[in-house]
Amino acid sequence: MAEHARVVPFTSLSLRLVLSSNHELSEFRELCKVAQLHGLHNTEYLVDRRELFSAANLEEHQRRLQRFDWCVSFQIEALLRNLLVDAKEMLDLIPHIQTQRLYVLDASLFQFSCQRVLLDTR
Repeated sequence: MAEHARVVPFTSLSLRLVLSSNHELSEFRELCKVAQLHGLHNTEYLVDRRELFSAANLEEHQRRLQRFDWCVSFQIEALLRNLLVDAKEMLDLIPHIQTQRLYVLDASLFQFSCQRVLLDTR
């Protein structure tokens, strides 16, 4: 149950159902008819456990978010929760975001310094 609560914010609108027998599949299809579920697709997908939203990755993501101002953390979290990137991708992107953040801060300080110099020279 705790694992489900951890990953549910990062799930899509699709549901992958793993059944252990053809009998269970037939039973599931019958239940879908009763419930009037019509958007079922009989497609096999390979299971690839990439740990995209593992507890370790999400905990590391939360630790790194704490280094940012709230407004930056909010935008990073929105990218993750809107499924534009997964947790592993975001962990790879965060160092680049930090670099850009430092560049923006340096530019702001530079702009502030230039304004101050202009005021001092008047």
